[in-house]
Amino acid sequence: MRVALNAFSASGREPRMVIAAPYVDSAFVYGAFSFGADDVIDISRSDGHVAESINTALSGGRPAYAAYLVGEVDAQGDVTTLRIDYADEVDRRIVPMIVAGYTDREIADILHFSHQAVRNRISRLLMRSGIRNRTQLASAFLVGRLEGDDQP
Repeated sequence: MRVALNAFSASGREPRMVIAAPYVDSAFVYGAFSFGADDVIDISRSDGHVAESINTALSGGRPAYAAYLVGEVDAQGDVTTLRIDYADEVDRRIVPMIVAGYTDREIADILHFSHQAVRNRISRLLMRSGIRNRTQLASAFLVGRLEGDDQP
C-alpha cells in the first residue's frame, strides 16, 4: 500500500507531495522523485520514526529521505572483509579483467568463451563470494592485493 500525502510545509507557503510506502529502497526513492514527489517516508518503521519523518518532510529543510539513503549506504558493510571465492583458474583470470574495465564480451573473446558463459561465471562468482556487484568485486580484489592475499 502506498499513500501520497499532499500537505503544506511548516511555513504554509509551498505545497509538498510526500509518498509513504511500507518498503522503501533507493530505487523507489529515485522513481518517486522522477514522478514529482518532494519526499518519501518509509512507514514500515516505528511510529516515532514515521512521525519524525513526516515532521522533517513538512519542515521544508532537509528531506526525510536523505537520512534513509545515507543510512543505506552506511549499512552496506566493510569491503575489506569481503573475500573472493574462486572456483577455478578461469575465475582467477576473469576478475583482473573486470578490474581493468573489460566488458563481458571482451572477456569472452579473450578466453574464447561465449558471452553468456562469462556472464554466468561472474554471477556464480558473485553469489559464492557474497559480493553484490562488479564494483564490490573490484574493491575486494584490490584490497586482497594490498593485503597480500593469494590473488592472481
